[in-house]
Amino acid sequence: MLLSSFIINVPKVMPWVVAEFFPHREFLEATVQTIPESWVCRQSSQTYALYPPETFPAPVVQQMIRKQHSPNKSWEKIKLKFVTTPFDDVLAATHLEIEAADCEDSDLERFVMMKKGATKRKRKMKDLHYPNEPWTESDQSDVDTISNPPSPSAVKSCDFPLEVPPVPKPRTSLGGGGVRDTAKRCNKQVESSMSREAVDSDIAAAMKTNNVSLSAEIKSFIQHEIAEMKKEIKRQMREDKAEVLEAINAVTFQLKSARIGSIADSFPPEMESRHCLPMDTLEELIEFEGEIASDKEYRRFLVKHLMERSSNLLYRSITEKLFSAAVNKTVNDICSMIMSNDMGKQFCMKGRTPHKIPFESTFPNTIDLIFDSVKTKGANGPQLDLFTVKKSIGEWLRLARLRGGSKKSVTSEIV
Repeated sequence: MLLSSFIINVPKVMPWVVAEFFPHREFLEATVQTIPESWVCRQSSQTYALYPPETFPAPVVQQMIRKQHSPNKSWEKIKLKFVTTPFDDVLAATHLEIEAADCEDSDLERFVMMKKGATKRKRKMKDLHYPNEPWTESDQSDVDTISNPPSPSAVKSCDFPLEVPPVPKPRTSLGGGGVRDTAKRCNKQVESSMSREAVDSDIAAAMKTNNVSLSAEIKSFIQHEIAEMKKEIKRQMREDKAEVLEAINAVTFQLKSARIGSIADSFPPEMESRHCLPMDTLEELIEFEGEIASDKEYRRFLVKHLMERSSNLLYRSITEKLFSAAVNKTVNDICSMIMSNDMGKQFCMKGRTPHKIPFESTFPNTIDLIFDSVKTKGANGPQLDLFTVKKSIGEWLRLARLRGGSKKSVTSEIV
């Protein structure tokens, strides 16, 4: 029931018509213009058009025609000579208007009839013969005789004008301020003049002109159009932003999942399976600390492995603050690959926190491994020292208790 009522209440798109106006205002001859069909009204046997007052600028009137602005009863009534059948497309109606303006030897009604192919029935012409011209008896029923042509002497005595004076042709002006001789120029500009950008720029220029006083109705119409433009721009920006984010996420996912051409693949495959990273027990981390100290090949593999799977460092036009944040991000990724968050809760960097293991003195080889991975990753960037990397590792260990827990537990630990 709601759907049916909604469909019934949807406003129907009003078509356009091409109307031929009697001489009015500053136009001394008939004019043609495309207008919405809703502007046409009939009283008795006369057809009128409700047309905006002369105070309305021409760009505003064109915008109102394109937007099918509802007519106002206070508008001026202008007599119409002829109105075409409705058009669903304003450009099709405008093309017919321009073609009719180009045809100067007929009015709009006759031009439309000729365009539709409706012509008068042609009578069958009789076969005309001179009296002395031979013809057959079978053609007698269809033959009429005419007088013989004049003699050459008679032709000489006739006075024929040497020059035929040109017949003055009527001029039909286009609606909106142009005359018929500008129809060809308007034909090139009709689509651009009907576009939103051209019309809105004309409206803005009209508003800046001090010689035109805009009424309240015009100002309300212009404000409504500006509000609609802002809504359309915001909607388009949201759609574009969503498409860009979707594309970025897709590329990011592909980069994270791709391992084509990895440097670590050049090492034996058993190196990657030697330890299950991230490690969850203290015994595994201690064993890991001893192996990277004794096995240099395994340590080189780990440097490449951790470097490839951690965040990139951005050095172009980078500030000190952004550089510190980039280092922290890369160190956080490497620490998360080496040990789990629960393991990180058991350590502090210097051992100053009670009941926690000093990470710097217990796992120096692991710290050097992290430093070499970050340093190799940022070889083309600013100089990186061990103190900066240790500071980032300590920060990751300190915040381990705040990661992965509920808000209630975190709050109790802070208090």
